[in-house]
Amino acid sequence: MTSNAVENRCENCLELQRSLVKTLGEKRSLLLRLQKEQSRVRKLLREAEKGKRRDGEEPSNSRDDSRSVSGESGGECLEWQLNQVMEVNKKWKEDYDAIKIKYQTENEMLRKELDLTKEKLVNSETQVLALGAEVSRLAATLNDLYQGQEPSPRSPFLDLDDYEVFKQQIQVYEEDFSNERKDRERAQGEKDNLQQQLIDAQDIIATLTQELTIYKRQLNECQEETNALRRHSSDPSLLTSSPQLQVIYPVNRSVSPSQWQRRQEQLRRGILTRGGGHLDAPQSLFYGGEVEVDKCKT
Repeated sequence: MTSNAVENRCENCLELQRSLVKTLGEKRSLLLRLQKEQSRVRKLLREAEKGKRRDGEEPSNSRDDSRSVSGESGGECLEWQLNQVMEVNKKWKEDYDAIKIKYQTENEMLRKELDLTKEKLVNSETQVLALGAEVSRLAATLNDLYQGQEPSPRSPFLDLDDYEVFKQQIQVYEEDFSNERKDRERAQGEKDNLQQQLIDAQDIIATLTQELTIYKRQLNECQEETNALRRHSSDPSLLTSSPQLQVIYPVNRSVSPSQWQRRQEQLRRGILTRGGGHLDAPQSLFYGGEVEVDKCKT
């Protein structure tokens, strides 16, 4: 690998680090937003309990009169708060899944690149050992030639051309050995760099895992509070704080088409009247709490 490739990889690492810092900042902001939503939900619960106690002290007739107005607005507010919390949780989960997949992919790429670098390093070391053995053999051969032969111009071992050839070969082997040593040092440096990047990526994954545990715990708490709000709004025993709807159904009495249309128009507008010539309600059909039913006229 060339130095340009190493510089490009370092730039990519810096860009990845900046992206990670930005992502962590966004996640912290989401966490703060989630905490604010939880505080708002707790505040709504406290207000609902206060309203329950306050409504318990009021007379039953005034509670029935104000129940249809204040209960409906309070239920819509609670439903809106619940929807906001669920949207925040959903967005956070999508962001976390995307970041997790991204860093897992980068971690896998770094592992593959590290394995490839290790393989190249092993091959380079093998070549260096082979070149070293060849240089040693040539040096021993030259030493034997110098020591075992007398200097004579007629001896073929003392030919100057052969010596020059041997010298050139030795220089070539020395240059190759030096280049291989440089390549091995460079490969070792790249290996150390990749190992450091792998350690950093593992630290990032560990941090994200810890944050995931924290977010899951907070999500469970938020879901518990959400379930408590829903139970609070749907439990018939909490009549003082939850809205109640008294539904008037027709009994076995013939009605004219004009009366039926008038009744449907009142239902569409949310007007649920009783008595006064209108339809009566059976005692077994009601929603929420105790239902007061007019006695059928004889």
